[in-house]
Amino acid sequence: MWWRADADIDCDGAPDPKCTVDPYYQPETSAKDSLGNFINAAKTAFLVVPLPSNGFDPKTYGIKTGWSGYGSVGAILYNGKLIYAPYADAGPTGVIGELSYRAAELLGIPPSPINGGVASGVTYIVFTGANYVDPIESQSAADALGKQLAAQLLVDN
Repeated sequence: MWWRADADIDCDGAPDPKCTVDPYYQPETSAKDSLGNFINAAKTAFLVVPLPSNGFDPKTYGIKTGWSGYGSVGAILYNGKLIYAPYADAGPTGVIGELSYRAAELLGIPPSPINGGVASGVTYIVFTGANYVDPIESQSAADALGKQLAAQLLVDN
């Protein structure tokens, strides 16, 4: 599944000075890392998928949800750059186009939770099904799974 949207900066999760300045900061992410801690948005690239709303329910599309089920891998493209990242936080209903501070840094998007992000031009692809990034906080695991699923998508289509 894919969509094209803006990029708001998600700074929720484990406290980090880059993120706790966010006036909307929350100390939790929907997913936890392999040690049982909330994900650090300043250190882990991840994407956000909205909670069920407006006729959209991530589970219906095969996107893993639930405390133990986050981690469906996604590809995020912006301005000629591509990164792979897990789904690690559920966003507000009806809002799409959000990624972590670290994902923004890797894509060259201003990462500030106060005045960062971009108004448009970001493509998000989420690979649905049983595969997930393990451990969820591992960039190398996200890269390996993302490349594998992207290659399979090209073969199948």
